[in-house]
Amino acid sequence: SRGVPSYNSGHIEGEIAFKDDIATNTTSEYRGTCQLIFERTGRGMNITQMGEDFDCGFGGGVYASGEYVKTSSELPTF
Repeated sequence: SRGVPSYNSGHIEGEIAFKDDIATNTTSEYRGTCQLIFERTGRGMNITQMGEDFDCGFGGGVYASGEYVKTSSELPTF
């Protein structure tokens, strides 16, 4: 999207099967091949993205890689 400031966004949703605290998701649905590697940690989840933003269907400059800390077990209210 454009505007001031100019932000792009991306999301992923669904279910994935873990084996030994690691799961992977690979897709070629978009421009190229994207692989997301999910690793459970004591604090939450580490995600490593192999592929560019558009390869994963995200907005320009949007990457999933990082540490995601679990802050609550309650379902969010929208």
